[in-house]
Amino acid sequence: MTMSDAPLLSIGIPLYRAADFYDTIVENIDSIDYPNVEILISDRHLADDTIDRLEDRYRDDQRVTTYRHDDEGEWWDNYNFLLTAASGKYFRWLPQDDLLPRHGLEKLVERMEGDAEVILVYPRIDNVNAAGEVLVEGGHDVRHAGRPRRPWRFRDALSVAAQLHHHAAGTGIIQRERVIAAGLRVPPIRGGLGTPAFRYGLACQGRFEMVPGVVGYYRWHSGNYGYYTPRRWSYYWDYFKAVRQHSADANRVTRLGRDLALLVATLVVAPSIRFVWNQTPKGRLARRTMRSQ
Repeated sequence: MTMSDAPLLSIGIPLYRAADFYDTIVENIDSIDYPNVEILISDRHLADDTIDRLEDRYRDDQRVTTYRHDDEGEWWDNYNFLLTAASGKYFRWLPQDDLLPRHGLEKLVERMEGDAEVILVYPRIDNVNAAGEVLVEGGHDVRHAGRPRRPWRFRDALSVAAQLHHHAAGTGIIQRERVIAAGLRVPPIRGGLGTPAFRYGLACQGRFEMVPGVVGYYRWHSGNYGYYTPRRWSYYWDYFKAVRQHSADANRVTRLGRDLALLVATLVVAPSIRFVWNQTPKGRLARRTMRSQ
């Protein structure tokens, strides 16, 4: 593929024991009506026949490329592989258990094209159960997103670092070329904290924008490794060490101030927000939903 015919948008689907979500994956791919797109599917374990079934179904679909590794890599290895294997200017991960926004990709790309400062655009995010039924509408918004007249500041990135339950990086579209140029990758942090660390790295590169007219979905189910994964304090320490690296280019005084702010945000504020959220009606609903499925 030459630069002239490279897709504008790449969608990466990481697989892991995905047989239970085969129908969801197919529904997502079949619903993609955005014309300038490539779809990458990668399986690093080959623990079931999902990749075989998808290869057979989409054998004649020029948008779809599949990758087999069988190296038993971690989930972040698969995420990072898809990011680097893609050729689009913009990129979106599509987890095997999530639902793609219907007819929303074009609106997200249009918003991204309209402002060079924006590094990530994402939809309104609804929470659904294993059957795809909507349980909570409109959660997970970044407080400072959607205010283009106010400059994006370090405090906005700091807010992103503290909001561990925000899933914009998994449901939104990112500036892939800028991400690659900045050397951003999902770091190998246990407890599902690699994605929040990557999201903070994004926030250090530019603005986040929500497109309210598009709806994305984050699924609550027992197999989800994300927000509800048990976490040790060592995971939060690893999280702090990963996010503080993004202050490396600042001068000594600025870096010290940011390190102190990040220390509080990642070791005190983030766990506290998580604890308090778990006690809310929404948090209790999430736990009940995951235990029942």
